[in-house]
Amino acid sequence: MLTAVDGAVEVVVDCAYKAGEPLAVWCGPQPNSRLLLNYGFLDEDNSYDWFRVEVYVGKEREAVFDMLPYLRLGYVLDPSDMQSVISSQGPICPVSPYTERAVLDQLVEYFESRTASYPTTLSEYESLVI
Repeated sequence: MLTAVDGAVEVVVDCAYKAGEPLAVWCGPQPNSRLLLNYGFLDEDNSYDWFRVEVYVGKEREAVFDMLPYLRLGYVLDPSDMQSVISSQGPICPVSPYTERAVLDQLVEYFESRTASYPTTLSEYESLVI
């Protein structure tokens, strides 16, 4: 358990540790956004780090345009590119072709995996309904 004590952080541990021995701190099942805001660190292998994507029929294009800035931000390597990504709106953003390809590939992979989870194709479904 972590506790603030006189301007420092006190760690309450579950057993005796030797000086210099590494400690593992678990803050409960939280996504990286919470870990960063609450504790100042990220866990690259965080199984609780996820987000929901809801796309409504007829609004697919708008949903993709809304997601692009966030996806691009995840690929920014140069801090000076961050502001141009944050201020971009819609499909146009001055990022490298590599970054844009990575973002679009990520979107394609996501939607292909979601589509593959349906038991029938759209045309098969439509033939059953009609």
